[in-house]
Amino acid sequence: MNYLSVNGISKSYGIKTLFADVTFGIDKGDKTALIATNGSGKSTMLKILVGKENPDSGTITYANDIKIGYLEQLPVYPSGIRISDLLADLTEEQHLKARQFLTRFALNDLEQSVSELSGGQVKRLALALVLLHEPDFLILDEPTNHLDVEMVEWLERFLTQSSMTLLMVTHDRYFLDRVCNKIFELYQGVMYTHNGNFDYYVQKSREREEVKRATAERNSQLLKRELEWIRSTPQARTGKSKSRIDAFYDLKERSRYQEEDQRLEFGLKMQRLGGKILELSNVSKSYGDIAVLRDFDYVFKRGERIGLIGKNGVGKSTFLNLITGSVTPDKGRIKTGETVTYGYYRQEGIQFDESKTVLSTLRDIAEVMAYGKDKVYTAEQLLAHFMFPYKMHRQPVALLSGGEKRRLYLLTVLVSNPNFLILDEPTNDLDLLTLQKLEDFLQGYKGCLLVVSHDRYFMDQVVDQLFVFQGDGMVKGFMGNYSQYKDWLTAKQMAERKEKVGQMKEDSRPVRQREKVKRSFKEQREYEQLTLEIAQLEAEKQDIEAALNTESDYQKLQQMGSRVQEIIDLLDEKELRWLELDEIGNNK
Repeated sequence: MNYLSVNGISKSYGIKTLFADVTFGIDKGDKTALIATNGSGKSTMLKILVGKENPDSGTITYANDIKIGYLEQLPVYPSGIRISDLLADLTEEQHLKARQFLTRFALNDLEQSVSELSGGQVKRLALALVLLHEPDFLILDEPTNHLDVEMVEWLERFLTQSSMTLLMVTHDRYFLDRVCNKIFELYQGVMYTHNGNFDYYVQKSREREEVKRATAERNSQLLKRELEWIRSTPQARTGKSKSRIDAFYDLKERSRYQEEDQRLEFGLKMQRLGGKILELSNVSKSYGDIAVLRDFDYVFKRGERIGLIGKNGVGKSTFLNLITGSVTPDKGRIKTGETVTYGYYRQEGIQFDESKTVLSTLRDIAEVMAYGKDKVYTAEQLLAHFMFPYKMHRQPVALLSGGEKRRLYLLTVLVSNPNFLILDEPTNDLDLLTLQKLEDFLQGYKGCLLVVSHDRYFMDQVVDQLFVFQGDGMVKGFMGNYSQYKDWLTAKQMAERKEKVGQMKEDSRPVRQREKVKRSFKEQREYEQLTLEIAQLEAEKQDIEAALNTESDYQKLQQMGSRVQEIIDLLDEKELRWLELDEIGNNK
């Protein structure tokens, strides 16, 4: 069943055309991602689809009687409204469900004014409200922004298991890959459809780029020949074939193949780090009764690449502010080496003078940046490297999209030539192309790197150890990236379960002794499926237990309690079978 038909829509702002004559459709059950570079019109496209903006031309048709839910990139609520006011018109059942979602997204004070919430809290509130209404067709603009990793993984499971039809804009590649089965790519005003996951999209987009590259090379060779002809006997040019001259200029225009993935691989000529970089000794910090850091000790070494992970509100951003001196510790010492130059990309961004041009904004910080031993980049070249074409340099900052402003801010941090780079949620609002090139840059960066990000793919690419913020001021170190940490944590939890049910195994039916050296193909598939099912049941159990803390309806409490017991029984059964299969795999 077709849920949405879009036929020939176009949108321009002044002389800037975002897209023209775009046609596509979405069927019931599709889970689709919309991908494009910053400033290409992704958010505008979604606003047009839900009627918040009008297209210049074209038609949009939805199936009859379907309920549409929409999450804006930057939700806005009326001044003075409280969270409870937004729940006033809900049914009793919806109200109970709202409490569950709000608890999940760490929003517990229903009488709090929305104007008092941070931007991230407002986004989480809007997400909770849109999921609450269980739409048939869900449209999400950057749903993972401002969610911690645990929340992102919960939302990933929720959307994967849901029957809702989905269209979303996201830069989170793991999230996209695991949730979506179709990708729309808005590229230079044209919509391409990829029936598959993110890996399939990358393959096809690269194939398309190779074709364009080859075509550009052929055009370049032809252009050289035509240029020789056009330059010959210039005094007689007026007598030459007008059609051939026109064809030359057309070819010249077409041969200007601008690679969208312009390279960011320039090297910073930064000051060399000395022997002493950064030392934290017995550092503690609390806000009232809430401890965000307790007796933390660490000595940073050259070239370390550390990621900070943990739930929202456990102190990751405070930790960065302690390091850079904008927050003072309650006790302990923080000593920074004399050679250290920080570059700090803050989650909240900065306030640009939006009347200034893009070029003058960068020139206020640096006219040039050293590159290697004897080269420099001009401000214009730097902007081009960061995918700001020359025609944008004289535009006021006010005309940039949110993602383009983020990209410009990132560049202003890098041009200061830091040898200790601190990035607090750098991936928010950046397009996939910028993220890929930022990853390339960071992989070649020679200074110290400290990153806070909920983007698991990004963390896997750029860090090799973690500080895990566990709450109540406790921070544990882990050598490895996020996926390695997740695998270790899963194995640890499985080991704990194994110990927990060890006695149950002895009391239940005897485990057959196997002589097999390894599992059969069927057993391996069952083993992998059980691992996934156990993790999902544990997550559901945690969700229900969290909801029980705020539930007041006795009937609902009984139902939820019964479901928890069902889950416990299922876990016992599945864990016993998992242990059998695990022993087969370990039987040498």
